[in-house]
Amino acid sequence: MARTPSIALVALVVLASASSARAQWLVEPPEGLSIDGREVDVELRDGLALVTTRVRLARAREGAPLEAQLEVPTPAGAGLARLEVCSGTACRRGVPSVEGAYEAARRGRRPSRAPVGHATLSGWRERWRLAVTAAPVRHDRPFVITAAYVASSLTRDGVVRLTLPAPGPGAPVRVRVRAPGLLDARVDGAASAHEPSGDAPVEIVARVPDAVSSLSAVSLRCGNDRCVRYRAVAGPVAPRARDVFLLLDASPSTRGVAPELRAEAVDALLGALAPESRVVRVAFARRARLLDEAPRAPADVPRDAVLPALGNTTALDAALAVLGDRLAIARDPLVVVVGDGRFAASAAARAALSSLVAAGAEISVLWLVPGSPFDDAVTASVTATLGVVAPAYLGAEAARRVAVPAVAAELRVGQLRLGPLRAGEERVLDERFEGGGAAPWLSG
Repeated sequence: MARTPSIALVALVVLASASSARAQWLVEPPEGLSIDGREVDVELRDGLALVTTRVRLARAREGAPLEAQLEVPTPAGAGLARLEVCSGTACRRGVPSVEGAYEAARRGRRPSRAPVGHATLSGWRERWRLAVTAAPVRHDRPFVITAAYVASSLTRDGVVRLTLPAPGPGAPVRVRVRAPGLLDARVDGAASAHEPSGDAPVEIVARVPDAVSSLSAVSLRCGNDRCVRYRAVAGPVAPRARDVFLLLDASPSTRGVAPELRAEAVDALLGALAPESRVVRVAFARRARLLDEAPRAPADVPRDAVLPALGNTTALDAALAVLGDRLAIARDPLVVVVGDGRFAASAAARAALSSLVAAGAEISVLWLVPGSPFDDAVTASVTATLGVVAPAYLGAEAARRVAVPAVAAELRVGQLRLGPLRAGEERVLDERFEGGGAAPWLSG
């Protein structure tokens, strides 16, 4: 079993006979050949998007049949799914083929009304495209190219998102979206269908129903193997009221971080908490200072607090010690460490973390400086309590991840652990099974 980062299918070719004298290779469309209409249908399902593009070509005057080249920009990592070319009422659908099959078909000696076509999907980094070559385009019958690809969508904050590359200049394009099982599907903010401008990306969104969770596994052929996408998704839920303890790292390494970044991270977190939550703040380094003698509502916590100088070591045990018995009597306690991730790996700090885990507190970290080292005991405590390490530069998204609950403690694909699933999020795993072997099921 080998893992693959994306779902990709092979090139497709539609086969029919065509006279070589009646087709030619065109790098650019000749005079009189143009796009008469464009349509894009998007279906969101199971964390994937099936994007189907239909393009109608037109000939302005009589002449020898022509060969057309069409390019469709796609999201990175897309996979080719379908090809069909139609000349009048005669249509052909693509099948996986070897290199050179299209050239052999277009040079065939036997005339045919059916068209030929060839499609490949390739790219590098963010520049991906679906390239279609088709023939023969005649003046006396419509010529339609239908090409489809599969791309990954992204679910965050309970919203499924897909960004399509700008369609480019030419005839107006109409984009429609279907999203079975999702709510409020929109194209650039318009319900269900829209005609976007050619020079701007197209934003597709839909909402996961509140408090609805689902597991799915989608199987596709990929060459001689089988690709399976496992996905778990949880609809958004409102944060619950709880007692929140903000441990604010005041060591020199964190005080050197831009104060506005820390302030923005704390402000975003306070805004994401349930209004009925109760917040207590502690500043700590070698020593610790309790900043709130009595719990405050999130809206009442000062946003402009200046942290005192408390030494040059980051001692978590000092921070927990000044809380006294507050944790023991807390309501569903959430402990959030706001700092650069550098903590003194002392026996006292590890013992304090163990006591938090034993007390049933959830431990999370708002990480101000990604890349700074973590003590293994901190990472283990976050994992054991279903907390998260959220980079502060993600702003509101990081705050939401800390504030919302986990709806599944552990997700597995066979023996592989994917970790917890939080409300409004998804967990996705793409696997390639060589030779089409049996695949395990997603559980959680």
